This record gives sequence, C-alpha cells and structure tokens, in this order.
Amino acid sequence: MSRPLHNSILLGLSFLLLSLSGLSLNAQEEKKKNNDSPVFRSYRPPPEAPPVQESDALRQIWFAFLAARKANAGDAKSQQELAVRYLYGKGVERDTVKAAHWMQKAADQGMITAKFDVAILAFHGWGMPWDPFLSYRYLLEASAHDMPEADYFIAVIHTEDLVVPRDWTKAYRWMKKAADAGFKPAKDALPDFAEKKAEEEAARTAATAASAKITSAFLPSSTMPVLLDFPGDSAKSTGKSLGELIKGASDDTRLALGLSGGLDSALSVDSVTVKKLIRAADAGSPEALTILGRCSESGLEMTKDSIAAAAYFVRAIRLDGPKAPPMLLALLEQMSFHSHLKGRSLRGDAVADYVWAALAALGFDAAITQSQAVQMLKKSADQEFGPALIEMGLWYYGGKWVDQDREQAIALWRQAARNGSRDAEVRLAVTSLREDEDARNDSAAISLLYRAVPEGSVLAQVGLGYCYEQGIGVPKKAGEAARWYRAGAMRGSQDAYRALRRLYDSIRPSETEFEIEEETTDEHR
Repeated sequence: MSRPLHNSILLGLSFLLLSLSGLSLNAQEEKKKNNDSPVFRSYRPPPEAPPVQESDALRQIWFAFLAARKANAGDAKSQQELAVRYLYGKGVERDTVKAAHWMQKAADQGMITAKFDVAILAFHGWGMPWDPFLSYRYLLEASAHDMPEADYFIAVIHTEDLVVPRDWTKAYRWMKKAADAGFKPAKDALPDFAEKKAEEEAARTAATAASAKITSAFLPSSTMPVLLDFPGDSAKSTGKSLGELIKGASDDTRLALGLSGGLDSALSVDSVTVKKLIRAADAGSPEALTILGRCSESGLEMTKDSIAAAAYFVRAIRLDGPKAPPMLLALLEQMSFHSHLKGRSLRGDAVADYVWAALAALGFDAAITQSQAVQMLKKSADQEFGPALIEMGLWYYGGKWVDQDREQAIALWRQAARNGSRDAEVRLAVTSLREDEDARNDSAAISLLYRAVPEGSVLAQVGLGYCYEQGIGVPKKAGEAARWYRAGAMRGSQDAYRALRRLYDSIRPSETEFEIEEETTDEHR
C-alpha cells in the first residue's frame, strides 16, 4: 500500500497538541531533561496524558490563577500556559478566543513556540479570524529558529496551490530540511515528496507532455494532491483479501469508505466488507466506488463483470475519484470490452446503456452520437437504474446534451431517492440549501449532511463547507468552511477545491509571493 501524504488538518491539530502538550506545570523540568530543543522534540507524552497535569478542580483553579497573575505581569511563558489552559479548560472555562489572545501576547514577545501555535490557531480559525496567510508568515518565523515541525507544515503548503504557488521542488526542500533534523513524520513523507518532485520535473519535458495527453482531458487541471491512501494500490497488496486491505487503511481512508466505526471482527469477513462498501458507494464515496470497480473487474468477492466495473468507475469519476480514470482507461483497452458492452446494450441491459452513455458524455467513447447517448441514458433511467437517474439529472441540471431544466433534474433525483439512493438524497439536500431560500434554515437537511459524512459522502462534506461559508443553518465560520472543503478536496473533489480557492482568494494579500494563477475548469463537469 502506498504511503499517504499527511492530512494537513490533522497535521495542524497534531502539531498543536505536540507543542502545547509540553506546557505543563512541570515544563521547566521537562526542558532540563530535553534541552536539545525549545519545543522538547525528544519528549513524547503518553497518548492519554492531558496537556496540563490532571489534578483536583480546586488545584487547577489555583494554578490557573497563578498563571494569570504572571501573564498579566508580562511573563511570556505564563501567557502561553494560560493560553493552553483556556484552550483545554484546565482551571478556567474553555475559551478559544482568550486562548488565542494570550498565545498572541506570548508570540508578540518573541516566543517562538507561541508563534508556531498562533500559526496553527490562525490556520484553523480557532479563537481568531481564519487567516492561512498569517499562519504561513508565523511558520516561516518558527522555521528560521530551527523548528522542523514548521518546516514540515511549510512543505505541505507548497503542494496545495492555495497560499503560495504549488512547487514540489520547494516542497521537497522544506520536507528534507525537516527530515534531516530528525522529524519522523518528515522522514516518512520524504519519499512521496521526492517522487512528486521528479514527476513535476519530468512534466516540464515534451516527452512527458505527450505521454500524459491520453488522460489529461479526464483529470483535474487544478486540485490538491490526494492525501488518502488507497487499499490495494501497490504490488505488495497482491494476493491479499479485501478485508486485509481495508484493515491496513488509515483512519481518514476508512472514514471515506464509510467504515469509520472502527475495526471490528466483521471486517475480516470480505462479504460483509463488500456490503459496507456498497452502502458507502450508494452514499457517494468515490473511494468505495473505485474499490468496488476493481473488485468487479477482478472477481474479488464479487461476480466478475467488466460492465458493472465500468459503471462503478464512471460513478467514481463523477465524484472526482482520482484513481478511477486510469483504471477505467485500462478496462476500456481490453479487447472484448466494447463488443461485450454493445451486446448487452442491444439486449436492453440498463447498466450497459448507462455505461455507454456516460462514457460518451465524459469523452471516453466517441462511437455514438450525442442523441444516441441521450436515448441510451433515458432507456436506462426508464428502468429506474439509480445511477442513470442521477446521471440524467446531472445532464438536465447543467444542460449537457439536453435543454437545461433544473426542475426535471430535481424530479429525477427525487425518483432515485424514493428508490433508496442515499447519493440522490444528499444531492437534493445540497441543492435545496444552496438554491431554496425557504430551506436555508432546514435543520433536517443539515442533519442529513452530517449523517452522510461518516457514510462516505464527499458531496456532504462540500455541502457543509458551503453552509458554513454562507451561514446557512449554521454559524458563518470561514475556518469551519475551509475545514470541510479541505476534507473534500483531499479526496479529489474539484468543487471542494474551487470553493477552498475562493475562500483563500477572498483574503489573499497583495504581496507577490502569494500570487497564484487563475485556475481552469473542465468542460465535462
């Protein structure tokens, strides 16, 4: 299985816990024991240990009082400790605004670890306005004082094309700096960064540009690097059962696959795993759809069926699943595929009609005309094949090869939802929240999106991001919107990435270092 690049949301949180957990009532003793670093890099608290030493409530209140007295007198270390106490509610009522206030006070006095912590708070919008550009500036200051944690974060920022232009060569240099300093997460990530750096350098040559032409029309032109691992994505996975592959996936990947409930004994039974993946696919998980496509193609725990596999891959592509296009291309290159597809379509097979029409719409197949594709898709939808109803709805919604008719699109999605499609339910909820002013305070729609996230829906993540960006049914919070958009963008969603870019552009400083080229869009979306 390939090594996943690190999710920068969890990265920020882990960094915050890392630097703040060193601040306890015994911080001076820890520094003496670990005097090699201002952030105690060699110190690792037990996973269950709280950031401030546990004690009775009265004692915590007393220590918070002492920290507040010294903080008000201008002691930077006490200001940072008080910030931690407000962040975690130790001896004081939890208050992220006060936490950010006192952390900023310590940072203003030149305390490097406090500057790093302010960078994390600003990146997430915790207790202060969301500002990834301010975060980047503070990270540079922390890096200048030899903090590999900051180097690591800066490396990730250089891969996203959000704060600064994407540059894998620079990203690699920052990551190598962190790795050379002994920071383990950087050591783990460095091979991936080296590979991406080599790809970027090769992409500048004419030979690579020619070889990449075949898939360029189907892949995002501007998106974040996908940070999820993918079960069975390496030679080492050969011969493993589906359950074994899923068990090796990261927490983020299991969430995307609708398996966030944890690893239980059921996951060792591949037939049960397939059923869970089918539920996630129905909810709109591009990862689950891609895995099911692979299983259908190979006959792993499913009936071997190349047409069903193509249907799964097409649905994953519609949700911007980044692994699906090359897998679908490889399937289409099989000698018997097109004859098999044609034969089943002539017999009135709804899945085959859906696949052929969708392949034409996506630009994978030019063997049929637009009108033929429309007729094929309508035939499949008339048989109430759920994916065809959703695809037909997409065509009417965007005016793809049919006259734009959003009411007809909604009607088709409602029909799919009545037949049990969770994906259709999510689409209806998102569309309602975005376009129907009367539904903008619809708590049921918001609740549906929250429930759909652990089921695997990437559209629900994007929908929640929009709600927080616009203040629809929830408080208006740019940081929370960015968090949801980032979660979707990490899975390949171009809609999520574009929304994230929009958020960044809305507060982008005028300095040259932050200038980023306008993104392009794909016509087939």
